[in-house]
Amino acid sequence: MEIDNSFNLLQYTNGFFRLGTMRRYEKNSCTYQQSISYFSLLIFMKAKGHIIIDFIHYSLENQHIFIVPYGSGVHLSLKGNDSFYYDIQFETAESSEKSKLHLNLNGFVELAVKNWDIVKHFVEEVDKFLKSEDKWKYEKVNVYFQEMLITLLNQNDHDRKSINQHLYRTIEYMEQHLSEPITRNELAAVAGLNPDYYSRIFKKIYKKSPVSYLTELRIRHAKQRMIQTNESIKSIAFSLGYRDEFYFSRKFKTVIGVAPTIYVNRIKREGKLASLNHLVTGHLLALKTEPYAAIVNDAFPVKLNHTLMLGEKVPELNRLWDVQPDLIIGRGKREGAVTSYERMVEQIAPSIILDYSDDWRTHFQRIARIIGKEHEADRWMDYYEDKAQKLRHRIKGKIGDDKVLIVAFGIDNNMYVFGKRNIGTVLYNDLHLAVPKGVDEIAHFKQVTMDELLLFYEANHIIFTNFQHDGTIYADWKIQHQLDKLLKNDRWIKHSKQKKIKIYNLLDMRHLYTSYNAMSHNLLLNKILDLFERKNNNLL
Repeated sequence: MEIDNSFNLLQYTNGFFRLGTMRRYEKNSCTYQQSISYFSLLIFMKAKGHIIIDFIHYSLENQHIFIVPYGSGVHLSLKGNDSFYYDIQFETAESSEKSKLHLNLNGFVELAVKNWDIVKHFVEEVDKFLKSEDKWKYEKVNVYFQEMLITLLNQNDHDRKSINQHLYRTIEYMEQHLSEPITRNELAAVAGLNPDYYSRIFKKIYKKSPVSYLTELRIRHAKQRMIQTNESIKSIAFSLGYRDEFYFSRKFKTVIGVAPTIYVNRIKREGKLASLNHLVTGHLLALKTEPYAAIVNDAFPVKLNHTLMLGEKVPELNRLWDVQPDLIIGRGKREGAVTSYERMVEQIAPSIILDYSDDWRTHFQRIARIIGKEHEADRWMDYYEDKAQKLRHRIKGKIGDDKVLIVAFGIDNNMYVFGKRNIGTVLYNDLHLAVPKGVDEIAHFKQVTMDELLLFYEANHIIFTNFQHDGTIYADWKIQHQLDKLLKNDRWIKHSKQKKIKIYNLLDMRHLYTSYNAMSHNLLLNKILDLFERKNNNLL
């Protein structure tokens, strides 16, 4: 339960740090990714359970303080009904000391506290200020916060030099040298620690020995390779530092419970698949495979009879932990970088993250190969290509070489022109409809004003659709309202009459037709034919 005594702290720069927000929480579990703009100071005044910050496991018993760096993944699980903690968001102030402090802060996760009276005093003062009408309370809280955090950092800086950084350096070394023999002494040397002390502190934080961690890391990589490729067990074992494939198989069976070949066959036949987005879900449904767990919301209105819900907007890590899938499939971000969230997902089960830049056919065939349905995918693609060719001729008979434009509205009050990805790949690539001038230059979508729409994108036909619909009735109203506003605009009315533009409504069913997957594209073929053959296209 979240206690409603939060406040925004005005941002003052008369110190090393600038406060953002502070809240007190009482809840049993949560999973989230820290903001990329703020650090977080978690103060546990009374707690029992555990917390995972960027893959590092910490046990909670009574009082603890953690600094959560920018963008870190966090999973918290508390036991009992009397645990509570404070979450304080802050950033380093713009000063000549900023880079130095930033490095110091990233070096600390759990802070050792010699004198809890300092922390207790700070929390008491904050609680007092929360209830007061003092107009200077923000500045006073900021001063207390500066004093407390700097004191804690100084104490920790003298006591230790970021042991977590040293340990994490050895994990990076493991990942970079998986194909080589790695000894405990070698890892301890990388950490700059005595081998015995290194083993003790590693096991305390990661709850397993360095050698066990290395074995699990190799097995995890092996599972990824076996699922995604047709490599032999011998080749995979050799590439992961095992010179004997039979020894590797025994290790694999010890950790996983079954031999490598049995594991792969089980995944392909009956593996519990978790889908992290609608794109993956649509591909699986086209292959007649319902995901074991998935994101479920009304933005992508499909019937899922037995699928467990991972969340409505984003997959919640605590639910993924609970359902324990055999395989997780998602799609990467446009930026391409692996996120902290994705790295935490990999700790739960083998994870396949589809490359954002790949087209939908590549995604579809890769998923089919992973779940052992290559032949079904080939048959489906033959069916789709044949269907697209037939509909292409029918639609061409209706509109000839007329240019077709795709315009989308979002709940952000903006208007977008779609390029040759998303539903553009069906219209322009599969149905060979004529592309308006300027659309070829759009990789995915482009935000436009009404002036730009009227001046730069001449088309005989305009299809209106949704942009990032969140599945709510409010989004239905918001998007339809924007379309109505455009169609009633005098300049639009004059322009559309002069150019004899025909308009079509693809707003219904939200993103059922626009999720860039095999199922959506197949449905879209039928929908486009229906739109162009319909006699009345009046949207008002």
